[in-house]
Amino acid sequence: MQLAGAVLTGADLTGARLIGDLRRADLSHAKLIQVNAAADMKNQSMGLMRTNIVNAKVHSADMTDSDFSRADLSFSDFTGTRMIRAKLARADFSGSVLAGVDLTGADLRDAILIDADLTNANLSKANLTGAQLRGVKGLSSARRPDTLGLDETVE
Repeated sequence: MQLAGAVLTGADLTGARLIGDLRRADLSHAKLIQVNAAADMKNQSMGLMRTNIVNAKVHSADMTDSDFSRADLSFSDFTGTRMIRAKLARADFSGSVLAGVDLTGADLRDAILIDADLTNANLSKANLTGAQLRGVKGLSSARRPDTLGLDETVE
């Protein structure tokens, strides 16, 4: 689907299958619970089909138990969003604001978090094994009990 620039404030997309272009969309307060937005690895003849939420506003949304693996979520503002137990493996959060985001139990293996802002994020029990963390801001203020794959020297 093509939803670039769409205003989906407060939308309820619970349980939806989502592959599309949501660049510059407003998903603030949206319910994205149990959404399957992972890249379609079976349909490679058309190239990698994946969800693009780039330069978007996703304040205080709920992405609990959703799968955004391999999604491009770069340069977006996720302030206050819930991503509890979200599958975010290989997702690209480059330049995104994840301030105050609840990533409890999230799978961020091999995710790209270059220049992301994790100020006051909750990374409890999250898996960041292999994640790219160059230039990450606010990591020292993030809650990190039982976080996997996080080099304690990274600040």
